[in-house]
Amino acid sequence: MNGEKLLKMEMWKLKIRLNFNCIIFLCFFSILFSQGIIINKGSSTTHSLFGDYSKRHNLKDFNYQISYAIIFRGNTEINFSYIKEKEFYRENISSIEMSNWEEFASLGISYYLKPQFFFNFGIKTIYNIPKRNKQNRISSFSFLLNKKISGLASTGLTYVPYVEFKKKYNGKYFDVLENIRNASEIFENSDNIELGCYITFNDFWIKPYYKENLDNNYRYEGVEIGFWDTAFK
Repeated sequence: MNGEKLLKMEMWKLKIRLNFNCIIFLCFFSILFSQGIIINKGSSTTHSLFGDYSKRHNLKDFNYQISYAIIFRGNTEINFSYIKEKEFYRENISSIEMSNWEEFASLGISYYLKPQFFFNFGIKTIYNIPKRNKQNRISSFSFLLNKKISGLASTGLTYVPYVEFKKKYNGKYFDVLENIRNASEIFENSDNIELGCYITFNDFWIKPYYKENLDNNYRYEGVEIGFWDTAFK
């Protein structure tokens, strides 16, 4: 029995070392890969602060959030957010309307690919940790397409329309990663899509957007407003 426990312990240590080496390799590869595709090489570190509000289509449900982000070299973004979601419901048609709410602390990491191509690409992962119901942890993974369009010189505006495809899992982040191949079978999940457009002027932006949960047809319309210290330089 002791020999079996020792063997399991050694296997676990080996697994940790292999996972660590894989992480180091991926980070190193990402750094090398990014150097050849960034359009704005040598961009300085950028800080941004923004908030957004969205409302469910034809209903009273709403969400809002406040976020701070730091962007390194114009392509790697780390995002910290506070999110509040509120929904209204009735237990039956004749019952009094009630409401339920949840607050989340959120950490997101995005990596934007900016090749000499018609579109830019991005990947994003977010982990939302709830304040009230600890079982309501959300881990998500996204793929984005966007295009930067310069407006008329007289307006000073720049437009960045985008589409984002997101997969959400109700589960702890590392539990989802560990079972990523079978995550759709193990964890409750949903497919989501978001369409929007950043409209920038100097160091400020406004972003109207529309998002939909493709599994339950929940639709939200919202707007985001923010500023940064070095916008699109």
